[in-house]
Formats: sequence, structure tokens, C-alpha cells
Amino acid sequence: MKFALLLLSIVLVQSAFALETDNIPYPFHVVQNGGKNKVMFIDDGIAGLAMRINMIRRAKKSIVVEYFIYNKDTSGRIISRELVAAAKRGVNVRILIDKSKPVYKFDEYHAKELEARGVHVRYYNASPLWRVSTLQFRTHRKLIAVDDVEAITGGRNIGNDYFDMSDEFNFDDSDLHVIGPIARVMRESFDKFYDHKITERPDFASFTESDKVAEAKSFFKITKDEKLARARVEGAGESYLRLKEHHVCPTLTFATDAPGADLFARMKSDYLEKFRYLRRTLHEKISVVNKHITLSSPYMIDSQQTEDMMNALLRNGSKIDIYTNSLASTDATYVAANMYMGLAAWREHGVNVYLNDGHWMPKNPQSPSYVQSAKTGTHSKVQVYETQNYSEVMVGTYNIDHRSNYYNAEMALFCKGNDDLTREVKASIAQNMKYALKVTQDGKSVINRNRQKQDVFGANEYEVKKMKLITLPSWLLKELL
Repeated sequence: MKFALLLLSIVLVQSAFALETDNIPYPFHVVQNGGKNKVMFIDDGIAGLAMRINMIRRAKKSIVVEYFIYNKDTSGRIISRELVAAAKRGVNVRILIDKSKPVYKFDEYHAKELEARGVHVRYYNASPLWRVSTLQFRTHRKLIAVDDVEAITGGRNIGNDYFDMSDEFNFDDSDLHVIGPIARVMRESFDKFYDHKITERPDFASFTESDKVAEAKSFFKITKDEKLARARVEGAGESYLRLKEHHVCPTLTFATDAPGADLFARMKSDYLEKFRYLRRTLHEKISVVNKHITLSSPYMIDSQQTEDMMNALLRNGSKIDIYTNSLASTDATYVAANMYMGLAAWREHGVNVYLNDGHWMPKNPQSPSYVQSAKTGTHSKVQVYETQNYSEVMVGTYNIDHRSNYYNAEMALFCKGNDDLTREVKASIAQNMKYALKVTQDGKSVINRNRQKQDVFGANEYEVKKMKLITLPSWLLKELL
């Protein structure tokens, strides 16, 4: 079975390489020229939350919200209360939340309370547990779009750990905020998912657990934590945003996968042609790079196709830099196990690899002490393409792994032709690399942020042993990771 899946994936990848983007239907791949759109790169968590709040408050007609994870913590409470306030002033507010069993938190009880307050909620792919393979097909997209005027996407879900608000673990992540006509396209792509038959309205028919009803009602009450968080948003978050700027984007591309994929579609030879549109866009962008490519992804699962593409880039004279998680910073040990299996080969081929070391990086000096002492891991999905003639930046939801390649519906924005934006994004990644573990030439050790040599894992002995124990099982399940 493992061999069959691997063979199928190879066939599908090879067929994908022959496909071009000019036959992708609207609105799944749209290119807008003429500098009509402006973009802002946001690489700070609390500033990312501040921007979302500001967007919701600016809304006059419509707000659409789509997330893979929508937690019931302080950040979820803040966003929900802002959406309710928008609905009260007459804004049409719609939310689409993925119903993946491992991460699903925003249940029907809370959805009912939102509906009672004028906010419409739907769930994506609520397949029963017995449909094991169909369960793999999620919407991993992250989006807020307002009035067809502005939108934001990137790696951040709705949860404290995505906005530097956790005292245990925080994701270092990135957003791209856009102002311009591409926002309408992004909203129309949301409509394709929201209106698809794979989505469903919450079932309010049988609410029998009174404690959950009470919890859902209390979710909309102001708490001490919320007051403290809002103070940080108004202080550190807004201060950080004032330092940022919007860049005119000469050519802006929006690309997203299609909704509705399932096991039966996956087994057909035209699966990539009908559903995996972002993969095709990424291939077109990467295949012409002949100078430098920078890849930032929380998960890096190697494959023969990835290695072939890297070799092609190196033959074209391209420099390749990769920034990803180490065992010390990952939230998915099973992915790290696969990543470390390919690490030595990357270095052998001349790829520069930097691993997040799990510690806070001093991006925002106003971060409180509990954030600075918490564990950190990268969750940023950014790619920078540099050719001899132009540069281009991608910010989106796509990870370099099999889930993003074959199962999760993903989305991304590509800004081409603004070197100032490229320099800003590269500087942000370079700062991450400065504090990272730099993998040595043999792939067996690293140089840490103190310029000292240490083992390649960066983690304690217990974590290393645990990873080694699951290396074989994670390799066998590689096609689902």
C-alpha cells in the first residue's frame, strides 16, 4: 500500500509539472498588473492581531473569515466580539471554520451564540471518523476580507499562540495585508468554499449539555485576560504597525486550491489539474529562478521531486536558503523525524539550512517577559524568488509537505517587481536565521546563536529519543504528513 501511494504521488507530481496556470478557472488564479494593489508584510504576532481588529472595525458592508483553527481562547474571544460588533452595525459577517477532528475547537454551542448575535457560521468537511482518507482533505486557508477593499492572509490561525499571547508556546509567523481589487477576488474564492456542498451549517437541534451552553454564553463576556490583551494590542501592536508601510505591488498574483476534494477525486489522474491549483502556480514561479530562492516553512518533508527541483535550481546557478523548525522548536515531532532524514542530503547538494532553536527572537522589544520565556517555533510560510531580472515574494498558507501538496486546500499571494518589499521580507528572514541553528556542511551538527557548535537536534535527550522511536512509523506515513 505504501509503495502504491508513493508511486501514485510520483505520477501525479510529474503530471503536475506539465500543467500551466493559464487554464485555471476564476477566481482560483488571478494576476493583476498596473500597481493597483498595495501590500504590507507583518512579521509580529500582536501586530497581526491589531491589524485584524482594525480591519473588522473599518468594515461597512461585508466581512468574510476563514480559518483552519479558530480557538476559544482570548484571541478568539477578541475577534468574535469584534465580529459581533460589526454585525450589530449592519455588516454582513460570515465565518467558515474547518472541522478537522484533531484541531476543531469552536463547536456548535459557540456557533449558535454567534448566530444569535448576527454572525453566520459554517463548517468545512465534517466527515465522520470512519471516512479516514476523506478526513484528510481540509481547508488550511487563512483569510479575512473586508468590503472587497482589503484582505489579510498568511500563516496565522486564530489562537493565542499565533499572536504572541501564550506563556507556553508561540509561533513566529507572517501575514500579508493587501489593499486593492485583489481583495474582491479573495472574497469570491471564499464564496466558492462557503457555498460548496462539502460545507454545512452547525446543527443546533439537540443541545443537551447545559454546562456547554453556559460556557458558550460566557465566551462573549469581557475577561481580565481580554482587557490585558487589548492593552497590548493598542500599545505594542499599534506601535509596531506604525513602523510598517504598504508597498505598491506592480504585479500581484492570487492563487488557491479548489474546494471539495475527497478520496475518490484523489485517486483520479486529473486530481492535480482539477483541485491543486496553487501547486501549479508555485511550480511556475520556482522553475524560472536562476539567482536565489529563500524558503521559510515550519515543515519540510523531502521527496525525490523536491530534491530534483533543488538540483535543477542549483544547476541554474541559484543559491538556496531554507529556514525551518528544529526538533527543539517544532510542534510536530513526526515531521521533524522526516526532515532530519533528508538534512544531510540538502547540505551535500549545497543548500544552506537554518533551524529555529525554540527560543524567543527580539523582534518586538515590547514583548512581555512571559512571551520571551515561552518556547517558540516558526510557522511562517514565505518564499522569495530572485532572478536576474526581477524579484518576487510569496506569503501564504502553504507548507512544504505532503499535506499542503495533496490534501489541504491552500492559498497564497505573490508580489512581483517591488525590490523594497523583497528586501524587507528577506531582512525579516535573515533576522530569524541570525538566531537560528546553522547546519554545518556534513549535516550532523549546527552552530547556535552563540556561535558554538552543538548537535543537530538542539533538543534534550528525551526529545531526541522520542523522535528516533517514531522515525520509522513517521516515514511509513510520510505521504499523509
